[in-house]
Amino acid sequence: MVLKLAKEVMGEDSDDVRAAAEALAYNYCIQKKYHEFFELINKQDLQVPCFTDPNG
Repeated sequence: MVLKLAKEVMGEDSDDVRAAAEALAYNYCIQKKYHEFFELINKQDLQVPCFTDPNG
């Protein structure tokens, strides 16, 4: 819903829309909502790591 509205307001290829999608994907990952995470990164063609060591 948030991404749909952002795309309507800022345009499909906006850097702000991409940043919002990446932030949402990151939040899905840390919340362990893996289905939503993979669905989003595949749909939006994002390269957001989820299973990496944040300290490494």
